[in-house]
Amino acid sequence: SKYCNNFYYENDDEILPELISIFLGNSNNAFSKYHFIFSKNIFSEEEFHALSSGLHKFFQTKTKQDSNIDLISFLLEPAKRYPDSIIEQLKFIKEYWNDFITNEMSNLFFNIDLISEEISPHELGAGPTKIYEFEENNEEENFTYDKNWMPNLILLAKNIFVWLDQLSTKYNQEIKYLAEIPEEELSELSKNGFTGIWLIGLWQRSKISQKIKKMNGDKEAIASAYSLYDYQISDELGGKFSYEVLKNKAQKYNLRIGCDMVPNHTGLDSKLISEHPDWFINLPYSPFPNYTFTQQNLSEDKNYEIRLEDHYFDKTDAAVVFQYKSNISGEIKYIYHGNDGTSFPWNDTAQLNYLLPEVREAVINDIIRISKDFPIIRFDAAMTLAKKHIQRLWFPKPGEGGAIPSRSEHSLSTKKFNKLIPKEFWREVVDRISQESPNTLLLAEAFWMMEGYFVRTLGMHRVYNSAFMNMIKNEENAKYRQTIFNTIKFNPQILKRFVNFMSNPDEDTAFAQFGDNDKFFGVTVLMSTMPGLPMFAHGQIEGFKEKYGMEYKKPKYHESVNEYLYNRHKREIFPILKKRYLFSDVENFLLYDFEMNNSVIEDVFAYSNSHEKEYSLVVYNNKFNNYFGRIHLAKTVDENHNWITKTLGEAWNLHNNSNYFVSFEDMISGLTFIRNSADICRNGLNLDLTAYSYAVYTNIKECKDTDKKIYAKLNEKLLNSGTKNIEQEKKKILLKPLILKFETYLHPKLISNLSKMKYEEFLKFKPELKIRIDEFFIIFSEWL
Repeated sequence: SKYCNNFYYENDDEILPELISIFLGNSNNAFSKYHFIFSKNIFSEEEFHALSSGLHKFFQTKTKQDSNIDLISFLLEPAKRYPDSIIEQLKFIKEYWNDFITNEMSNLFFNIDLISEEISPHELGAGPTKIYEFEENNEEENFTYDKNWMPNLILLAKNIFVWLDQLSTKYNQEIKYLAEIPEEELSELSKNGFTGIWLIGLWQRSKISQKIKKMNGDKEAIASAYSLYDYQISDELGGKFSYEVLKNKAQKYNLRIGCDMVPNHTGLDSKLISEHPDWFINLPYSPFPNYTFTQQNLSEDKNYEIRLEDHYFDKTDAAVVFQYKSNISGEIKYIYHGNDGTSFPWNDTAQLNYLLPEVREAVINDIIRISKDFPIIRFDAAMTLAKKHIQRLWFPKPGEGGAIPSRSEHSLSTKKFNKLIPKEFWREVVDRISQESPNTLLLAEAFWMMEGYFVRTLGMHRVYNSAFMNMIKNEENAKYRQTIFNTIKFNPQILKRFVNFMSNPDEDTAFAQFGDNDKFFGVTVLMSTMPGLPMFAHGQIEGFKEKYGMEYKKPKYHESVNEYLYNRHKREIFPILKKRYLFSDVENFLLYDFEMNNSVIEDVFAYSNSHEKEYSLVVYNNKFNNYFGRIHLAKTVDENHNWITKTLGEAWNLHNNSNYFVSFEDMISGLTFIRNSADICRNGLNLDLTAYSYAVYTNIKECKDTDKKIYAKLNEKLLNSGTKNIEQEKKKILLKPLILKFETYLHPKLISNLSKMKYEEFLKFKPELKIRIDEFFIIFSEWL
């Protein structure tokens, strides 16, 4: 106690814990920057050494005989294991000392969350792409089954204001409202193979969102399409009546209209903010003392004021809350901006509180109302409203916080959280829609390895498959093949429900990511022929290079259609889209290994599919390499999800008999090929693939050879090449004996002369041969 003259203690029992705390703090290298708090300057070096030695010796006398560690050594263990990391020390304590932690000490884990908030990296987008992995667990399998039109949906995205401006240029007339979109345009889209249009930005938008964007220097901006006032068709687009006119036009061409739904958040000045400010995640105080709210009031509603945090405008901070002040009651709230924890808050949005049952019910009612008018609804950032992520982001479990700054102090145990949200929000949405609007397709934008969960358990019809775009773009071909295999092994029905795309409104354009040549078209073929839903981005088929922001009123660049790109789509892609039924399902889907020199080339995607008795095979080499090899074996699963092997011959239902031959046509080149059925059954199909080459084989027909062995001769003649006209090649083979017969009638030199002059001139030159020529034509006619 002689070391404690500088401190005041109410009793001696406080002295020993204080000494231990000071000693541990000074012995922990990770605390070095905070040593001024645990300063040992009250001790000399000799005294501190004595304190250390004394504490060890004292607690060694208090240690059980069968224990090999004293209390001080025990308390130093985290610092010894992780000398440079406070958070790792806390995690060690949480994992190994949990039995010793009392309720009063549980706030210790809150420190993990605080540190996590400070050091958590925030990256744009969905984060690094990972191979999809699935685990058997207690999640219920509860797919929502498709209506007959859903499997063959091909969706084209259009940023509505940008599209109207582009249509005005294309048709040389002002097209301002939805009702004015020309039928000619809808007819063209239908003829090209599209069956759905996703119109982005239909709803009434937040006025504050537009103000913020203009204050940030974008004088041409309108409000973001994802910062909404209310789910009513915008008056700028002609309102609901204008939409109904468009919908009726589109139905003539078998086009379905899709819309966005943004259930995670609203605009800062939304109808719900005005009517129910308590429905948003909020605090009665600012979560950070350095936040100030002195900027102008952005609200146009006299009943309340809205102010952003001051540092937002000088770009020194991205505040997680904005200030709401009621001019009726004088109450001030600090409402959280929408946030998915991956980057900065969305500063023109307000985050709804899904702990409240009245919020969930109101949003579900909005979805049901929208479903009456739209057969396709795409849910923005749907993964943020899965229960695990509502909790992770906004009400984290103690010790697991850090996704969004300041939310750690509002942690909830799993038990409390589940009591407040007993059922998955999305499962409830799907069940209600199945009852009230069963002909509406629900499409979820979901990342974070939740793709399978969203369709298999939550019951969404379709879910984003970002792995397709990212892995194929980066040529991580082995990873994507493994993703397909993992999905097939777990449940092939998930593969059928993926939305495959090369770009979306949050990403760079397809042109920027894939160029405009063979790789672009090879990936487009892949997207168009894989099971699932192909989704084309705005401007993708025209080759537009501009990425359209959600606040665009019109394009910033005056781009012309890339005629080369569009015409190549017409020649190679649109015919494939019209055969979508052949590729969309999974029951007969097989992914093959491409073998070269007894090795599997992961860069080659080769897969077959069929519909009824119509078969297909797609091959694409996603690498700047040339390969010569074969496809023969594919892995799939039986009804018990065990791996089995099938051959290409089995997939095409061929006879393992050398008297049978199969012909197949490449939709890309227009060439028809012929192979011996038995050879394919036993050895597979040889393929010579150049860099980024692709083929889509359809019109697959098998027949038994004739007595004249025409198909055997044709196979021998063509070898690995194809022909534009297989019937003509067959005729050439049939005519070969006649040509030989002709040569017996006329000497080769005479034939040469005959080819150089007209028939009449030749007869004048050699009249004695007329009888022999006439004789030949009689024989030829009899043969025919």
